[in-house]
Amino acid sequence: MLLALPEIVARLHTSISHVIWVIVVYNLSLIAGSIVVRLTPRRPAVEPLLVAGLLLFGAASLASGLAGDLTTLLIARGFQGIGGAVLLCASLPPMARGSTASDSSPLRTWSAAAAIGAAIGPAAGGVLTQVFDWRAIFLAQAPVAAAAAIAVWLTARNEREHPQFTDPIPQDTRTEGTALAGSTAGAIRANLALGLLSAGLIGALFLSTLLLINVWGLAPIAAAAVLLVLPLMTAATGRAGRVLNPTVAAAGGAIAVAAGVAILALTTNRSVIVCVVALALSGTGLGVAFSALTEEALSTGQTMLGRVANTIASRDLGLVVGLLALTPLFVSQINDVQSKAEPPLVTATLASGMPAAVDLELAAALQKAVNAAPQSQLPDIKPAFARLETAHPSSAARLRALQPKAESIIRSAATKAFHSSLLGTAGFALLALIVAVVPLRRRPGQPRGPSPTPA
Repeated sequence: MLLALPEIVARLHTSISHVIWVIVVYNLSLIAGSIVVRLTPRRPAVEPLLVAGLLLFGAASLASGLAGDLTTLLIARGFQGIGGAVLLCASLPPMARGSTASDSSPLRTWSAAAAIGAAIGPAAGGVLTQVFDWRAIFLAQAPVAAAAAIAVWLTARNEREHPQFTDPIPQDTRTEGTALAGSTAGAIRANLALGLLSAGLIGALFLSTLLLINVWGLAPIAAAAVLLVLPLMTAATGRAGRVLNPTVAAAGGAIAVAAGVAILALTTNRSVIVCVVALALSGTGLGVAFSALTEEALSTGQTMLGRVANTIASRDLGLVVGLLALTPLFVSQINDVQSKAEPPLVTATLASGMPAAVDLELAAALQKAVNAAPQSQLPDIKPAFARLETAHPSSAARLRALQPKAESIIRSAATKAFHSSLLGTAGFALLALIVAVVPLRRRPGQPRGPSPTPA
């Protein structure tokens, strides 16, 4: 989805300030849907709920792919979020029952599936956007959701026993005998830290997507290959977060996320290698911290459904907060690119030694290219230089030498426009660090271990 945003801005003739609501509306609907599902009867029929969620998600995906304007797309995304919440929550009992006996937490199957999906998503989205367009990302989801609904329905017909939402509470043995064992405060703290890390994830994915495609000029499929580093490292390092002490894992992971985003914020011009290193570091931090915090967050609660609904809501709320807090800052900075690029452009133009008339004509052509460029996209200055080379053959050599310098100046100014927003996302990760290391004191009489509540 992220890789489609630049193309949606151009094709629907909108702005980055408006198009972020394609993500925000989905996540808000996902939060609302999770809360509604949590309030359903304690023993609902899981399979019909899962089939309904898949069908709603598929139908909304189809509507999103066929949307002709931003308003229609936002409405469809809202229904897609509700369907996503239902299928996420309802998929837990079947996955938990399918976990192996040696798996200490029945929720790890669900977490692993989410990690695999995150790893595949960017690559698939980049390929679909590159080969077709942004609509293909949504249209491709519809038949997959329909096939999954049919498979669930056919499997459920042959089941004698059906999984319930009231599976027993998993115990995190790493916290036994500590203030976190069975602690509601510990679960709240973990969910808060997850939300803050999710807000930090915006810098690592949303802003880096715009940077790679809109500023550095990578094709969607190439940007997907770069972005794939983050979810792959997240999936590869998740096991470490479940083995380490939860506080150490959460703190170390938050530091790695902040460091990775800060490295990306320090770039001043196109540097794909630096971006790969930054995303790999952020992905490592997310893998370690997310797995540790997720297990801590899921360690307390009456039912599996309640615990997971809280965690889903916390993560998605963090994404929404990050987007709404940082997008205005980013848009303000990106709108100042022209004024910041002007002085070095004038200096480079004057130093080229062209006649004053050519300099003035070039300045007017560049201004026209800037005015024609969609918001959040760099102006295409190649046609302006090509026309001037044809009109002024005596200055053609100087114009050819000046063009890459001008492109580099504009690209550098646009890259620097991401700095404040990226540092803001690093700040969210550091807030997660503070939350993760705050010591929790056991209240007098508080039990040392979780006490499962009977269904």
